[in-house]
Amino acid sequence: MGGRAGVESAPNVDWAGHDGGCGSCRGDGTDAGAEGGFAVPPVFRTEIARKLASPLSLASYCNVIETSSNSLSIPTDETTPWQTTGGIQAYWENEAAPIPPTKPLLSQATLRLNKLSCLVPVSDELIEDATALASYLEGKAADKLIAKLNTAIIAGTGAGQPQGILKSTSLITVTKETTPTTQANGTVILPNIVNVWTCVLGSWRTNAVWLVNDDVIPGGEKLSGATRPGERSGCFA
Repeated sequence: MGGRAGVESAPNVDWAGHDGGCGSCRGDGTDAGAEGGFAVPPVFRTEIARKLASPLSLASYCNVIETSSNSLSIPTDETTPWQTTGGIQAYWENEAAPIPPTKPLLSQATLRLNKLSCLVPVSDELIEDATALASYLEGKAADKLIAKLNTAIIAGTGAGQPQGILKSTSLITVTKETTPTTQANGTVILPNIVNVWTCVLGSWRTNAVWLVNDDVIPGGEKLSGATRPGERSGCFA
């Protein structure tokens, strides 16, 4: 993910009960003690954070950097392995000839972290029933947070939220086929997949992941060809 917005690596989710029978599931990590409330054991928060790191969350495929502050400055290097000028270089040695020294070509990106929150009012009875509270809120809050986070990773604007893949300056869009006939709108055919696969740097293909909209899957399963790009265990993934 690029851009000036970031995501906390492990969102803190606390539940707190208040006088008057209202509880909250909060993503700001703030206890309600100052308001006369009490904090529910943090094991619930830990369980939600664990689910956010599951394969269902696209965050599990991201490079997660933990920080204790609300902003993060990281060095960036946009040079390529095949680049022959700028940045670190490699040379064939000649006998008695010095090796030219090179330096990294780095810049700095500053990310401002944004919190993802979920507020859930609950009754006194549900607060007292820790088993029901954990079973219901852990699952429901995690599902909502994962869905929101996944949407941001794919199409986030970068304003108050992460900048998504579709908004990235590194996005490559493959055009539809025009020969022998023009490809119909809203379809995916084998040449589209091959063209996307060839855009991926060879050394990155081992860890490449296909992110496929559910509407594409029926057509994808009908693709013809002895071998489909990146196919593993007979699955179109």
